[in-house]
Amino acid sequence: LDRVLEGATRVWTGEGRLDATTPGGKVPGEVARRSVVPVDLIGGDLGQGAAALEDLGPAGIVTLVDPPGAPPPPASFSLGLPRDRSAAMGDPAGGLEQLGWALARRLFPGSSR
Repeated sequence: LDRVLEGATRVWTGEGRLDATTPGGKVPGEVARRSVVPVDLIGGDLGQGAAALEDLGPAGIVTLVDPPGAPPPPASFSLGLPRDRSAAMGDPAGGLEQLGWALARRLFPGSSR
């Protein structure tokens, strides 16, 4: 992992649900801990205890859908995507494509699509 991270200028890592278990040994948590450059955590949604993600010091936390109930952690940011769970589950590939383009536009202003 350290060899892969070497030379990176920014890292995107994620899993299906970002929650309290993410920092405890899951790949996104380990990537965030080892990286010396900004890390964006990407997930399908946020689960219980998502506030624990802040301990990883992410540059951003992005999800495809809004979390039910609790507000998202402070590092979360909106990409202006449709945030409806049923729509996201109905077209996961389309949602991931939108997410990729939205992140590209955030990091590289002027990107089209």
